[in-house]
This record gives sequence, C-alpha cells and structure tokens, in this order.
Amino acid sequence: MKVSCERADLVTSVTTTTTVRNVGTAFCSCNWRRPGRSRKHWCDARQGSREGSTPLRTRLTVKLTSVPYRLDMYFTNNPWRKIMWSATAFSSGYYSANTVSLSFGALAINDVIAAATTVAFCEVVSKAYWSASSPGLALAFLNFFKLGVIAALIADAFKLS
Repeated sequence: MKVSCERADLVTSVTTTTTVRNVGTAFCSCNWRRPGRSRKHWCDARQGSREGSTPLRTRLTVKLTSVPYRLDMYFTNNPWRKIMWSATAFSSGYYSANTVSLSFGALAINDVIAAATTVAFCEVVSKAYWSASSPGLALAFLNFFKLGVIAALIADAFKLS
C-alpha cells in the first residue's frame, strides 16, 4: 500500500511516497524541518479510508483491539500470575469490606443501605459467575473480590461478638 505525504506548512515543500510495511505505522521518509525542529512526522495514514472498504488502523486501535489476547497470553505464560492476581483481588475485597464496615459503622448512618448494597453486589457477582458457561478472567477476579468481601464481613462479625 502506498501512502503519500504532503505538508504545505513546511519550510520546503516535500512530496514523498513510501511503502507501509506494518499496519498502522506509516512513517514518511522525508526529513522535514520546521524552524528549530528536525524529526520524522506521521503521515496521513488512513489506510483504506478513502475507499471505505477497510476500517482505520492506527497504533491505538491495534493496541486496544489486541488487549484481550495479550491479557490471555499474560496469564497463560505464567500460572503464578493468575494466583497472585486472585490473591490481590481477594485482598482488595477484604480491604474494601473493612473500609465500608468501619466507615458506615462509625457514623451509624445508612447502615441498612450499605448492607443492602453489599448483599446485592455479592448476589449479582454470584449469579454472573455461576451462570457463565466458562467464566473469564474478569469474572474470576470479581468472584475472588466478592470472596474477600464476605471473609472480611465474617471476620468483623467475630470481632464484634
């Protein structure tokens, strides 16, 4: 695919055509100079946008669309990562439940609303996790967060009795 670059605001008008090798990384090969600057600039790399057949492929869209695959590979390559992230989610849930319990318990305002919100959160997460045919990483980590919340509330109940 050929990409042409035309810049009218340059000190010297340069028109260059380069071949794009990687999708979304079209650099123009002309070294253009503005007063005090010398670097390569991005071309108007809308591959296929003029024909309307292919979508706009930029670095950002390539990175964002590859996030699920990269996350899957992040946890597949090293199984300890999944264990550590699960422990982190559990600990975050424990900390969050202690924070909610202590702040609403100390103020003695909206205790019922805090309890109802916590129970509703736990029920929604349980329903989503157990109704999924194969829960993904997000649901698994959310379930560990929920388990941390429940463990913290049980520990608070033992502290109070």
